[in-house]
Amino acid sequence: MKQMRTTGLCRSKMTVLYEKVILFVTDKTHIVLAFILTTGVYLRIWNIGHLFNVVHDYDEGVYSLAARFMLQGFQPYKDFTLVHPPLFELALTGVYRIFGYNFMYGKYFSVSIALLSILLIYLIGKKLYHRSAGIVAALFFAVSPDMVYPGRRVVQESLGIFLLLIAIYFATEYFDKRKPVKILFCGIFLGLTVATKYIFIPSVIGVLVAVVLLSLPKSFRESIKIFGTGPFWLIYISTSSLIVTVLLALKWIFRAPISIPLIDRLNLTTGNFLSVLAVFILPLIPAIYGCTRTNTFKEWVKAASSLIKLNTSWLLVGGIIIGFFSVTGYYLVTIPGEFIRQTIFMQEARPFSLFPSFLGMLQGISNAEGFLKMAFLPILLTVPLVLFILRKREVVSSDYLVSISLLFTFIFCQFMFQLPRYYISSYPFIILGFASFTPVLNLNLLKMKFKDISMEIKTKLLCVSAVIILALCLSLVLLTNYTGYDIISTFLASNEEYVYSQTVSFLEQAGAQKIYALNPIFTALSVKLNSSMKFDSFELLWLENIVPDELIQDQVNGGVDYVVLDSWVRWWTPPYKDQADKLVKAVRLHGKLVKIIAAGEPTQVEIYLMTPEISHIINGDFENWINSEGVDAPLGWTALSTVTENGDSANMEQASVSSIAAVQLSTYETGISNLDYDSIYAALYQMACDFPLNGVKFKILPTESTHLEGGTVLGPGIHFVDSQGNAIVIGFSDKISSVTTTKFSNGTRMLVLLPAVMNQWDDFNVDISAYWADAGWSQPDKIDLYVMLKNDSSIPGSHVFAISSINELPSK
Repeated sequence: MKQMRTTGLCRSKMTVLYEKVILFVTDKTHIVLAFILTTGVYLRIWNIGHLFNVVHDYDEGVYSLAARFMLQGFQPYKDFTLVHPPLFELALTGVYRIFGYNFMYGKYFSVSIALLSILLIYLIGKKLYHRSAGIVAALFFAVSPDMVYPGRRVVQESLGIFLLLIAIYFATEYFDKRKPVKILFCGIFLGLTVATKYIFIPSVIGVLVAVVLLSLPKSFRESIKIFGTGPFWLIYISTSSLIVTVLLALKWIFRAPISIPLIDRLNLTTGNFLSVLAVFILPLIPAIYGCTRTNTFKEWVKAASSLIKLNTSWLLVGGIIIGFFSVTGYYLVTIPGEFIRQTIFMQEARPFSLFPSFLGMLQGISNAEGFLKMAFLPILLTVPLVLFILRKREVVSSDYLVSISLLFTFIFCQFMFQLPRYYISSYPFIILGFASFTPVLNLNLLKMKFKDISMEIKTKLLCVSAVIILALCLSLVLLTNYTGYDIISTFLASNEEYVYSQTVSFLEQAGAQKIYALNPIFTALSVKLNSSMKFDSFELLWLENIVPDELIQDQVNGGVDYVVLDSWVRWWTPPYKDQADKLVKAVRLHGKLVKIIAAGEPTQVEIYLMTPEISHIINGDFENWINSEGVDAPLGWTALSTVTENGDSANMEQASVSSIAAVQLSTYETGISNLDYDSIYAALYQMACDFPLNGVKFKILPTESTHLEGGTVLGPGIHFVDSQGNAIVIGFSDKISSVTTTKFSNGTRMLVLLPAVMNQWDDFNVDISAYWADAGWSQPDKIDLYVMLKNDSSIPGSHVFAISSINELPSK
């Protein structure tokens, strides 16, 4: 009997559990939420392993490598530089420790965090307003390109938004239940948000201000509604215009050194800061005073004085401190100097552009293309959105929480750079503010005919639908053309995946010991490749301002044997372009080009060996050029020329002669003798090539014969020079019928003249080792190779020499 009762009890519990599961699964809200999550997943993982962009992959490479080094036991700020707080990298290290290192795991980590954020923003919207608002907030978050983009990348933003949403959730819980522990947890997660990345500081200030202000009397809270009234903005704009007029008069009439917002470009200086305060902040005083019947300022001062006594303030601030120091405390104790220098002081070297940065957006948006305009839009609508919220018929506590948080986040974002990603901490509030206008949707509304629905609800439904459909379309466009900043089209290639795989494969097969990739994504993509600890070129060049030549020399001294130079370094514009160009030159000076991948494509990679063991002539067919850099020689070669003050000139350029691609050397000799020099020349060369044991082959088009003028070889020639100064010079002449050789009287040079037809392409095979033996010289291991056109005043006029290729012959 007892056994039967027990069995019945168990069956009863199972039945109840089953019924709860069925109710949960069949709940229409949960079905809709499941659809939203599925959509969010799809947008974030669709083609996640295929779509790459050299500019945007840079950051992902940096953070992946940082986490990999931490997994190996190295310490950030001490063993390698990290310019942000460490929470994201610590979390990523945990992922790698559990699953093993794989670059894609970092992407999936961000996707997972983004999905949790969708659930969180649903719960927040539901708690702040109602279930329909939560659904709209979740859907907007799921399809918004501004949220999809960071939600599929190995960057801090996804984790930072997730932690910020947790903090917002605890803030809503506090105002719902008034439990102090909730506000403490809110503060802790705000502190963790800052420990993820400092760009979240504005949102932390926004939540802090909102929570504290909402803890003050209701009368104070409602006084904020004046910011949404017409008279307020009429007085504000009139006063601001008057101040601008006065500043213009001082500037133009009295020549005062004043920069004026909206008219001049402003950097963040003390004078410009005061100018911004005068134009944007000072007009608030007459606007507030003129729109209130009571003594608002007195009430605000009284409220401000009471903040000190608020337990809410202290709990929140204490929580922020606990959250931040729980992550950063170890580094602040063990290596405080380096932590502060790298995460704070080094940020001062970043470009600020304009102040307030919102003005930079207004000025730059006209030149921006698709993605940037799309990302700018929500930010540009921030202030109107706040005003619309405050102009609701009934403004509830939730509206104040969202609008105050958004407004103060926006204000403090003005101290950030003008790119939209520096405003990303405002997006959760933008989404919640947008969702706050969602009408309550229920079965009765769905059963009604469209014509019977009120105009207000129709308008809200149409607006909500239009915004979400637009966001979804923009996300789909973004994912099919993953170009991010819409920079110069040559860098927005579709061949990055091929370039990455081929580069990694080559380096792995070559047995690379340590690599410095100017774009760290290359080493981050491989488990086998070992990266230099100094892997962040942006930090090294522009935050630490290391001289490019010293940077490369330091990498070589640190054991780097291969350097990867890709299109990322060509993206930079002034003021960074000069440093980028110098870095490219430093790589080419210290290394030897051994591989070019995807030559001629928008994304191209050059791989340099930083030791002298080169086995062949590089780019002997002259196929690979990067004229956009101002490089005046084929990759792997160096241009060399002399120009005098007598009107003489020497040039080298890429050309096509008789439909054959070539390098064309040209000189112009005036015929005026100069005692300071004996000749002019145009040349290209490679240093320290392996001696061509099997000989060389080349295709040339001479337009004049090579000849001797005293001890100088004039005209076109190919020079092979060893470290002792011994040289074989291959020349061409239409005045001979067979090969002739002439050894110089000093015994260090031999001219080998080959019979050739002028102004006609011809192919030659030359056994250099045989001529070296004839000269009686010891065969070297290395030679320097020069292709040269040389003339002096004895042969005035224009001279041209074209060469299509020069390569070592394969072994027999």
